[in-house]
Amino acid sequence: MSISEHDEHDEVAGIAETYRAFAAETHRRSPRYEELTLAVAEDRPILGFLGTLPAAKRQPNLLADVPAVTSQAPRDATLVIFHSAVLAYVSPPLRAEFARTVRDLSAVWLSNEAPRVLPGIAAPDGDDHGFLLVRDGKQVVARTDPHGAWLDWL
Repeated sequence: MSISEHDEHDEVAGIAETYRAFAAETHRRSPRYEELTLAVAEDRPILGFLGTLPAAKRQPNLLADVPAVTSQAPRDATLVIFHSAVLAYVSPPLRAEFARTVRDLSAVWLSNEAPRVLPGIAAPDGDDHGFLLVRDGKQVVARTDPHGAWLDWL
């Protein structure tokens, strides 16, 4: 094994260990996320890809078990669930499951996604450029830039 291959192997092993440690931290909070991060830790092609990213972009991102997290909030709190550019990476059945779960909570739900990503939501005028800010999974309230550069209220 050459020095560069050894360094690459050590780097990939370190990324895998980061994902395993994160899975252990999420064990009780989100069994699905624990399963996902363990799967990443064992997937050599994904670990290789992660190794090409800047170090700050390699870490696992926290995906929360929304009902478990919201159940810990004070009863008099106004819960706001916000996500941006997330659901496109989830299968349509899981998107629908997420939408049902969030709608069943006593929360304000703000979703910033591309048109048609959120179940039943398309651009009001048929223009699919940009993202849509949707309240409670039902009402398009604004068009947005995918990276937050602008917002146009409707």
